Amino acid sequence: MNRFFSFMIFFMSITWCSAQMATLEGYVYENNNRGYLNRVKIEIKEDGGSFSTKALTNRDGFFTCELPQGKDFTLVATKDVFEYKDMTVSTKSGKPKVYAKVEMIREPGFLFEVTLAEKYYEGKESVDAISDALIEIYNNTADTSVLVLSKHPSHTFNYTFEQGNHYTVMIRKEGYFTKRLEAFVNVDGCIMCFEGIDEIQPGQPGIADNLTAGHHMGVLVANVELEEIRVGEAIKIENIYYNLGKSEIRDDAKKPLDNLIHVLKNNPSLMVELGSHTDSQGNDESNYKLSSERAQSAVEYILDNSNIRKGRIQARGYGETDLVNGCKNGVKCSDRKHQQNRRTELKIVGIADYDPFKDKSLADIIREEKFDETLVAIQDQEVVQFSEGEIPEEVLAQAEGRAPNKSTSKPAMPPAPTSRPSTSAPIAQVPNDTKPNMPSAEIENPIYSNAPVGENEPEFDLNLNTSTKSNAGTSVQEGEFEIINEKKYTMPQSVSKAYTGFVVEFFRSKVALPASHEIFKKHGNIVTDTLGDGSVSYMLGNFKSKTDAEKFMRFVIAPQYENSKVISYQKGSRS
Repeated sequence: MNRFFSFMIFFMSITWCSAQMATLEGYVYENNNRGYLNRVKIEIKEDGGSFSTKALTNRDGFFTCELPQGKDFTLVATKDVFEYKDMTVSTKSGKPKVYAKVEMIREPGFLFEVTLAEKYYEGKESVDAISDALIEIYNNTADTSVLVLSKHPSHTFNYTFEQGNHYTVMIRKEGYFTKRLEAFVNVDGCIMCFEGIDEIQPGQPGIADNLTAGHHMGVLVANVELEEIRVGEAIKIENIYYNLGKSEIRDDAKKPLDNLIHVLKNNPSLMVELGSHTDSQGNDESNYKLSSERAQSAVEYILDNSNIRKGRIQARGYGETDLVNGCKNGVKCSDRKHQQNRRTELKIVGIADYDPFKDKSLADIIREEKFDETLVAIQDQEVVQFSEGEIPEEVLAQAEGRAPNKSTSKPAMPPAPTSRPSTSAPIAQVPNDTKPNMPSAEIENPIYSNAPVGENEPEFDLNLNTSTKSNAGTSVQEGEFEIINEKKYTMPQSVSKAYTGFVVEFFRSKVALPASHEIFKKHGNIVTDTLGDGSVSYMLGNFKSKTDAEKFMRFVIAPQYENSKVISYQKGSRS
């Protein structure tokens, strides 16, 4: 009897406990039946009570949890780029299961849905989808990385571009040209604009756009093609035209050449040839000469309008030696057929062993680009103004003649060069009431010896401008910095016997150069070393890391001095 009584109590306890809880099952989906939503955060709190619980939806938008019977609850669903949703859930019906359907609305912006595939070219039998790519999106407005998909297993991805932001999208896959585009979402009057890739323009082939009234939200469904890198095969560059018998770059040819600059920048390991072809009309020798001049003009335009290394791109004129049809000498052809032979082509002639972008994130690439832009502004402009806090710490340190402040320096940025602009270039003013001194023996690991400063050491005006006029007559407001002209320059100093680190040798001479030499007018903070054969090495920079020195050489020095190289020192000894 006692056993029976105990069993009944146990059974009734289980029944009572189970009767006190109800199972909630729910689904979360996007409005207008756009599909179920994954990884939606669900939080449920008892109205006027202490009970709370949480859940997370799966790929099918499903979630479940246990709730006390006989009570009312508030359910809140949250997910990035969606408006939060709250609703009431009740278990007062006494049923063991209750259900919830949660409809969420996407925040104002654009959902960018992408399918990756190979680019079709003549002779290719089929086009395959592309997976295992590195996909990155960087928000330039917020200055932060917002999406990184490494070896993404699918050939599709999506991301919501929010209103008022500028994004950079980069897609990389080994063996293919890197794809990069800039997206502007309701910025400067641009509702939804892409730059850098022609195929990703709303309304153009390859993309479907679906915008709401007022352009507050939309969906962009795009097919993005990645082109295979084929060494030795020519790729025609469209719309590069020249006036009859002329080699000068016309205005309408600048856009395709600017696009080519973007391709070369985003694929820094490629070595290319730019070839120009003519039709068979006219003298063979003249055609060859004209095509060579045209190719050279195109290459010079690229070099003059970018920091692309000269050794990466070569010009070649083919004249009429490589016709794409039968319109050779003596054959009568229409102008349309002759036009097919008048073309400019890009040919990949090699791939460098060293890829500057390898193991480098899109965030690092963009920060280096911004740093380079700052250097160009400082070196090339007569007057440049920065709002307070915009001048990189490395640049301020250079102007003050000190080591960068580690607490404010951004490690992801490449170090600032120690070079100073030419006599007509500016020198930055920084907020300091004292004039800078060259590093002394008391500074940790100085690169300079304690040799006296040369007679031509410049005087710096480092006072913060408040409401003055610059040399160019531009008003400088309070809290801003001005860059002014300075015609004096610094004589070089010998490397310290205690120095350990890395520098960049940019010039070498059999004998010491005179004080009037142009390199002393062009650069400040030059360090010299007399070598065993009596020659003199002229160097710039001061780096603890060889990697940082190589970045400085590659991005700043090598474009000006092809034979530059990184030199290592150990306690004053060159190695």
